[in-house]
Amino acid sequence: MSLTTNQITAAIRRKILEESTDLVSDATILLNANLAYDDLKINSFTNDQIKSATVAIVSGTGTLPADFGTLYGVGYQSSTDKSAFEEKSIADFYREENGVNGVTVEGGFLRVNPNTTASILIKYYPSYDALTTIQDPQLNGFLHELIIYGAIYRILQDLQDEERAEYYRSYYKEEVKTKISSLSNYQEDNANGGSLFNYVRLI
Repeated sequence: MSLTTNQITAAIRRKILEESTDLVSDATILLNANLAYDDLKINSFTNDQIKSATVAIVSGTGTLPADFGTLYGVGYQSSTDKSAFEEKSIADFYREENGVNGVTVEGGFLRVNPNTTASILIKYYPSYDALTTIQDPQLNGFLHELIIYGAIYRILQDLQDEERAEYYRSYYKEEVKTKISSLSNYQEDNANGGSLFNYVRLI
């Protein structure tokens, strides 16, 4: 079930009022919701987030999509030409000869070898806009509830309620692992044909 930012912040406020008599401003709630959201964005790369783009290359440099977060897998010459461009560290990219296919992200740009390449097809995980009263979460809806608990423990830490903060922090961390594992299994089972074991011929 997908939640709106307003539903998330209202749930955070209700929970905080159950735990503390301290007043917490809307700005503080939204700030901590965004900290939890950032944490989930980094830790929940799921298949449904992957996007594709063809990047035009001029003299070995291309402009990344506006919502680019990080590369996923290798790049290709095109949708029909599957010549692979492996992602390299910046150091390895510049260490290798220009004739070796490779890509790296440097200074907000895509660098490509060979530098005569005209375009490259990439897959990537996007970045997301911060939560606001009019900007809802863009992660998989299955993970939205986690923003609530990730914000609660941070707010309780600010209120110096270390015992309750640690309780919610532990709960949040366990739920992150459980939900991301469940979501990963859900998305990958179809690709694996739902098989638990693969047949291996030993003789």
